[in-house]
Amino acid sequence: MLEAGPEHQPGADTPMAAYHSLVWECWLPAVRLAVQRWQSRQPEPLVAFLELWRALVPPWIMQHVLEQLVLVRLQAEVELWNPLTDTSPIHTWLHPWLPPLGSRLDIVYPTIRNKLSSALSSWQPTDRSAKLILLPWKDVFTRAAMAAFLTKNIVPKLEALLNLPALKKLDCKGNARLTIPPPEIAQQGGAAVPGEDGPREETDATLHICDELMKRATLVVVKTDALLDAASSFATYMRDAEIGRAHV
Repeated sequence: MLEAGPEHQPGADTPMAAYHSLVWECWLPAVRLAVQRWQSRQPEPLVAFLELWRALVPPWIMQHVLEQLVLVRLQAEVELWNPLTDTSPIHTWLHPWLPPLGSRLDIVYPTIRNKLSSALSSWQPTDRSAKLILLPWKDVFTRAAMAAFLTKNIVPKLEALLNLPALKKLDCKGNARLTIPPPEIAQQGGAAVPGEDGPREETDATLHICDELMKRATLVVVKTDALLDAASSFATYMRDAEIGRAHV
């Protein structure tokens, strides 16, 4: 419908139809060419340009520009993005499009999560980079999508780091359950043998263990951040002291 031109848009017989045709036939081709040449990782100029024209361009033409030109370029750029090698964080060139595109950007989020998941396969909890990469997406991804992502890629490694004496599992309905091995098996570090006294499922303990996990994980993060901040402050102090001595 958009590709057909203004003559097929609602209200084509109104006095505004001539203006719509003018914008479609004169303004849009120049914008299309500019978007094709635009550097996708430099969002500010194009965002500012479209915002400047928003009040003057018919809504259906602006929708065409955003969905058929800008979003297509962003999708292609996301496909090329590599979180392990690219020095420019993806949120720096994608998030400026949140106000004009809004939920239209949902189409690229699964690709972003899949690539981040692959990048985190070798991640260790002592590396703070994961927090810096994921934090900008906290209010962008839905709560369910972010929870599923963290459960798959972050929580298991935190569990291993904290050495919890329980293995959290999910049943077919997505409910958390805990499989706690008998004491003698837990001490040996082995698994239960089928036919013997198997693991005891302690569903009632789920909330308690999850709370304990979050408390201990938060404590680890807080202590790590404090240590790193202190080290950074000390390094700055020493550098300033060296500069001061050099000027004496």
